[in-house]
Amino acid sequence: MSTNATPTPLPKCIYKILPSQPPPPSPLPPNLPLSSLDRRDGFLHFSTSAQILGTLNAFFSSESHVWILRVPYERVEKWVRWEDAKGKGPDEKGGCWDVNAEKGLFPHVHGNGKNEDVDECGLRLGREEVDGVEKWVLSDNKFFAIRSPLSNMDSNNQNSIISRSSSLSTTDDTGEDTTRTFTCFPKLPIELRLKIWKNSCFEPRVIDIWPVPVDMSLDFEFPYARSPFIYQSHYCRAPPILQTSQEARNVGLQHYSLEFGNEFEGQLIQNPNQTTSAGTIKMSIPPQIYVNWVCDIISPMPFLPPNESPEYPWSNAYAVKSLCIDLRKRQDRLRRVAASTDQHLSVIDLIMHSTIEELFIYDCPEIISTFYMEQIGLQNPIVLGLVDLSDSINRKPKLASARQKNLPYHKKAIEKRLQHYQENPGRLLEDADAKISLKGWKPPVIKMALMEFSFPSTK
Repeated sequence: MSTNATPTPLPKCIYKILPSQPPPPSPLPPNLPLSSLDRRDGFLHFSTSAQILGTLNAFFSSESHVWILRVPYERVEKWVRWEDAKGKGPDEKGGCWDVNAEKGLFPHVHGNGKNEDVDECGLRLGREEVDGVEKWVLSDNKFFAIRSPLSNMDSNNQNSIISRSSSLSTTDDTGEDTTRTFTCFPKLPIELRLKIWKNSCFEPRVIDIWPVPVDMSLDFEFPYARSPFIYQSHYCRAPPILQTSQEARNVGLQHYSLEFGNEFEGQLIQNPNQTTSAGTIKMSIPPQIYVNWVCDIISPMPFLPPNESPEYPWSNAYAVKSLCIDLRKRQDRLRRVAASTDQHLSVIDLIMHSTIEELFIYDCPEIISTFYMEQIGLQNPIVLGLVDLSDSINRKPKLASARQKNLPYHKKAIEKRLQHYQENPGRLLEDADAKISLKGWKPPVIKMALMEFSFPSTK
């Protein structure tokens, strides 16, 4: 039975429940396939947060887990009709969602499809509507929400590879974050707790790696392009799971490892006018950056602090090249890399020496040259985010900014160079004598992206 009534207050979000199979793809497409129920009824069935558990228990109790899509109400408001199912049988249109009429009216979305993305039934549900995806698991006949590594969506309807906010939380109708009040977690079976801890380890992060020169008070001579530097990052602090409890830490250490230490060896020169060595110095810098190589995106940053010594104008290039060389030592683990367009050549060399599966190229924003000193130097937190621009640039090139329009050119240039080196393995960039076995080697998927920064409150 339809009604013209509208609940008060209106929810901030409504939710679409999907069965365990097939899982929603990442990134989400413009339009997900319609369920048989939605196709039959001719509209999209949604629930408010208060109706989720009832719907799960009534219709998804046989599933080991489900996927819940969060849709901001304002994105679909003009197509929503609030309807109930009181007195309807399961085979009736819109029926059997709330046979006891205990949870009020249900939001149903009618005829919201448009343009080429419209479904044959005139309905649409995809990345423009959805801003978050969560996986809910069934344990002891109860559903529990766990954080999913699937992509979030940003406010500009672009696919956010890594959300600027690290939360994919569920909110109630008043906007309150209900996942922060889950007090029964310690009572869950140990097997389920361990699964939840493990899942939380696979939320992708953009790990910014800054090669920063070491200030030497004495005169040393180091091998060409290997002057001492340390790696700094906004992720030098241990991930939260390693600071939560011993149980959580034991799980986290199975997936996170400390990386990016460094070693240098140089000759001590007592008299700058002489080249006689007074001894040898060895420097060992311990690793201090936690990385999950399976899901984290490693981003070599292209700039050093603004006070870089003018006497060594190429030290930045050397440091970036050295970082790529160090990453090559981890070639069996390196999977995802983000690089600015001005790191074009060094990254190609890195790709040919590793098993990178995804490369995100972005045009370096001007803010990146200044925020390093302002934030790392003051120990201020920063969250980096990548927004996949491939689809929007290809489909709507006129809407892309002038800087973003250059990305397809850089993408094609990298692909062309990789093809050249794949066909001529003896002519690798800056390494003509390299003898690399390309047996089984596959070029990475190259995606055009926008790098974003946010400065979360420390309160």
